Amino acid sequence: MSLSLRTPRTRRGLPLALALALLGLASTPSSASVLTFDDIALGPDGTANVFGLYEDPGSGFFLAGDFQARGAGATSSLTPETSEGSGMITTSLAPFGPGLVTLTHEDGLPFELVSIDLAREFQFNDPSAGVSFPEVTFTGILAGGGTVSQTFSVDQEGFFFRTFAFSGAFTGLAAVTWEQPAFGVPDPNNPGRILGLHQFDRIAVNVVPEPSSMGMVVLGALGVAAGLTRRRRPALAPARASG
Repeated sequence: MSLSLRTPRTRRGLPLALALALLGLASTPSSASVLTFDDIALGPDGTANVFGLYEDPGSGFFLAGDFQARGAGATSSLTPETSEGSGMITTSLAPFGPGLVTLTHEDGLPFELVSIDLAREFQFNDPSAGVSFPEVTFTGILAGGGTVSQTFSVDQEGFFFRTFAFSGAFTGLAAVTWEQPAFGVPDPNNPGRILGLHQFDRIAVNVVPEPSSMGMVVLGALGVAAGLTRRRRPALAPARASG
């Protein structure tokens, strides 16, 4: 009796499980957060001083530095609109200068910096008043060593926040720093003007998935693939008699 090769049917669920596992590998979710500052208790004048450290509730992110929080109730010369023409005011932070701002995660987790909203610190501090538009340079300290940097020109004419997006190099970060100059410092690039100051709001960040969690997804996908391969091995079966 001759033998022929016959490939048994695989379970329908296995290809689907493999696809889902690989999809999970490709799209393992990062933990996205947008840091806003509306949780800060403001005084009767719509402002509050925050010295040393601000902790975003729930996200685990910290901002080290000294700030003035400004929100609803503060004079309009301190509070930009959330976007051009919106008429909305949210609480923002203006760093005291000269000073350094540092963004980190409390657990030391690497993160991605996606975007930040920036505006000048005072409504009337613009080139017509002898004040340059703010130039803000962000320096990212990579968890694996090295740095990346990006500079934004906060040059919108109106008094409103504008969203600035960071390049893809701002990922795998251990920390991000930027500076606020002192008021009245001459602008070396624009004689007759002083350096502009900034304030910020809505910082979009993502915690980068840890290698251990990514490894679990990889192992799961490989396990499903191995099971599928075993079930697809050809089996020996008796050939039907001809005639």
